[in-house]
Amino acid sequence: MIIKRSLYNILLLFIISFLLLASQDSLSVWDEKVAIFENTYNGDSLAYYYQQKANYYKQTDSLDEWAYTYWDWQAVEFEDSRKSLQILNHVIENAWRASKTEAEAEAILWIQVNRGYHLFQLGKISDAVKAYETALILYQKYHFPDFEALDYLYLPLGAHYTRLGDNEKARALYLNAIETHPDGVSASALAGVYNNLGLTYWNENDQINAINAYKKGLNCKDLLPIKSGLLELSLAQSYLEVNNFKEASYYIEKAIAILNIIKKHSPDEEGIYDYLSGAYLVKARLLQSEGAIASALSMLQQALEYGRIGRGTFQHRDIAKIRIELGRCYLQMNNAVKAITAFNNALSSLIPDFPVNEINALPEVEQLYEENSIYEALEGKADALILLYQINKKQKTLELALECHQLAGQTELLLRRLLQYESSKITLLSQSRRRVEKAIDIARQLYILSKDTTYLYNAWVNAEQVKSSVLLEAVQRNYFQELLISNDSLLIKSRNIRQQVAYFERLLLLESNAPQYAEWIQQKDELLQELQKTEETLQQKHPAWAALQQQTERFSTASIQELKQTMPQHTIIEYFIGEKHIEIFGQSPTGKATWQRVEQPDTLANQTQTLLSYLQSRAAMQAPDAYRALAYKVYQSILESPLSELDNTNQNLLIIPDAWLAFLPFEALYYQAAPQEGWERAPFLLHQYDIHYAFSLAVLKSQKQLSGQAKHNLLQIAPRFTQKERGLPPLLLSQEETPVNSTCNSRQFADHKASFEQWKRIAGDYRVLHLSTHAGVDTNGLLPSVEFYDRTVYLPDIYALSLQSDLVVLSACQTGLGQFRKGEGVMSLSRAFTYAGAKGLVSSLWTINEAATADLFSRMYEELKAGRSKPTALHQAKIAYLDDTNVPAFQKSPYYWSGIVYLGEESAIQWNDCNNDRLPIILSLLTGGFLVLFFILYLFKLRFKQ
Repeated sequence: MIIKRSLYNILLLFIISFLLLASQDSLSVWDEKVAIFENTYNGDSLAYYYQQKANYYKQTDSLDEWAYTYWDWQAVEFEDSRKSLQILNHVIENAWRASKTEAEAEAILWIQVNRGYHLFQLGKISDAVKAYETALILYQKYHFPDFEALDYLYLPLGAHYTRLGDNEKARALYLNAIETHPDGVSASALAGVYNNLGLTYWNENDQINAINAYKKGLNCKDLLPIKSGLLELSLAQSYLEVNNFKEASYYIEKAIAILNIIKKHSPDEEGIYDYLSGAYLVKARLLQSEGAIASALSMLQQALEYGRIGRGTFQHRDIAKIRIELGRCYLQMNNAVKAITAFNNALSSLIPDFPVNEINALPEVEQLYEENSIYEALEGKADALILLYQINKKQKTLELALECHQLAGQTELLLRRLLQYESSKITLLSQSRRRVEKAIDIARQLYILSKDTTYLYNAWVNAEQVKSSVLLEAVQRNYFQELLISNDSLLIKSRNIRQQVAYFERLLLLESNAPQYAEWIQQKDELLQELQKTEETLQQKHPAWAALQQQTERFSTASIQELKQTMPQHTIIEYFIGEKHIEIFGQSPTGKATWQRVEQPDTLANQTQTLLSYLQSRAAMQAPDAYRALAYKVYQSILESPLSELDNTNQNLLIIPDAWLAFLPFEALYYQAAPQEGWERAPFLLHQYDIHYAFSLAVLKSQKQLSGQAKHNLLQIAPRFTQKERGLPPLLLSQEETPVNSTCNSRQFADHKASFEQWKRIAGDYRVLHLSTHAGVDTNGLLPSVEFYDRTVYLPDIYALSLQSDLVVLSACQTGLGQFRKGEGVMSLSRAFTYAGAKGLVSSLWTINEAATADLFSRMYEELKAGRSKPTALHQAKIAYLDDTNVPAFQKSPYYWSGIVYLGEESAIQWNDCNNDRLPIILSLLTGGFLVLFFILYLFKLRFKQ
């Protein structure tokens, strides 16, 4: 039996060896056949022999050779990106196992890199990003020595981030590549990186940093002529943006001259036609800005031809960009029909089979994807339709233009979902605001023509879409976390990552010149990638999260009208400040709506700024005639007409401000002209309305959904700084601002106990957080901060908190101030605490008087404990303060009280029941009493026995 088994094994080994030798012979034959059919090009025969090779490598479990076989096959079909991508996708879809070795990982990296290339060629930028990101993970794990990561990975991936608008993410990639390059930061290989780095700044209209980056690229050692041409055309583009036409002309002529020489002597130089196409596009824009439209059109035709040669097709975003510029030229020539055709052509470069010659054609919603050229083409077409309307006067033309903007908004939303950095989302929103202003103007014309309130609400919804959208995402995330997964391990991981991100954001904010800056950016980027994956997993685990997000994004006419059910006693006024007009939308509790338009926003902005300068000055309030006149004038300009049209009789007024109006306390306006008189009898709007504010209606709606699970009532921090710690002036009255000592389930941290680290550990357990401390902003409004005993706390620190507060009271100076970002609002401490989970905020608009503040807050808490709503409690406290004869007359000027405002939803605080606190004490006392009684009885019994 043993002999038979041995013979069997020998025979089996012989057969396997024979088959392997035969397979090796077959590999040689297949390679010969592949070479023959590559030369004569026979696609079917090539496919057959490549598949034979691939099957052999799969049978021998050679994952790397199997993948390289498909890579070689797609290299033959490289000019046909659709076919090449199909070949490469087969590898991703049919790999029988994950890579185990470095060699196998490198093979998969090459598959993903080429997938990224072909996906981009087909216009699928978001999918290209995913392919390159997968390749980057493999590269960062193994750092393959022969792989040219700069050219094949960092440059294309960063460029795609920039195309999508994720400029900060692209910068993180480029800065890391520059700082870690082995040949130093002036290596010639980095010239392209500097060019793309400059483009990230160009996209954000930061031309100073863009120009600096391009010039660093030009200073690289042994610079290739083609890179020099690229950097010079980029420089021309930035100088054009700042209207420096002389420098723009100088650099674009240099770029075109260099690139044409290269084309003449080396027409096969990679990228030469793409760069020439870009150069002629910049030249056309320069001519267009100088009014030489005919010459600009000629340059654009040249750009179009070079673009077609470079890309090998008209179906590409770069071609779309040129066609969009053609459309803008025709708009400048007032040729509506040619402009519409040009924008249709642009859309056809992005959306296959789009009907170019149909003026009324629009893409279907399902055809839209994450591409900024789509919304640029749609915006351009809307402009052309408005031009056509001026000729044909057909309402249908206006309606079609408005529909263009609706589709553009959908595309922007798709793109915003894709962006990872919040700064990039805000930049996109800022750019969207200009387009939204056009959409509102079209809706206005249709509203006047038809008197149909559908257009009023359409405009209102458009205004809402570019207000506090990033903040809205945070509030909605807080709601989901609170409602569904408060103890989920993935949620805990997400919160921890956010804390780590906040650490690096703080470093980047405060130490921008540190040598570790690039490394910090890289570490922050890695954390954000981990956060994105964690939250994607959370959404897969809890589909309700994604549903809630979509519900938020669908804020609509119905959402505005529904507020009259949830806020039955409130009149709503919302502002949208554009370049040409101020739009004022209003709705009464009955549902009646109004839309007012104010001209000359710059004039009103100056008046408001002057009014604020009076309010913030005690000296100005001592001679208040100028203030009184202006307070009534501003009221007449922005509020009197909409309130009168709404026939308002209730006393609750919700205001959604915008831009510089966010810094104005409306309750300090005069609702009628008044002679010189004491402040007690002044016609402040405060006496007419109980006023509060919100960041946007959508944010307010989401805040109203927050239930708050905090177990305790009131937590106050009062550092006091009695010894002028860290150079800060003392706050001797701060402990008197809250009833913490008389409120159960409450605590106060004073002096050294008022540290941020200690406070943030327990802040999420309290319904009311009261910060009695210093706060402020830097001179540029860029760095809002609040002082704890141990350190200064900045916005990133607060964003990373997880609060469940009904109310946060910021008893400190200028907590409502910060930089205004178009599309998002004021980046203030108030916004930061809302982002972290607060349902409502009391904050200040200027440096406040400590004694008056302590008085107001003491009165406010009395009202809150009596069950008043949060905005009403503050309102009543101000009324009582003005009516109090013990308050000196001069302290009743609006300087002392109007700078304290309420933002957020309007409910009362649901104080935790104090009886629950007393129950353990009562039980302890009863238990102790029974023990004492038992002991007395026991002693009595012993004595009785004796």
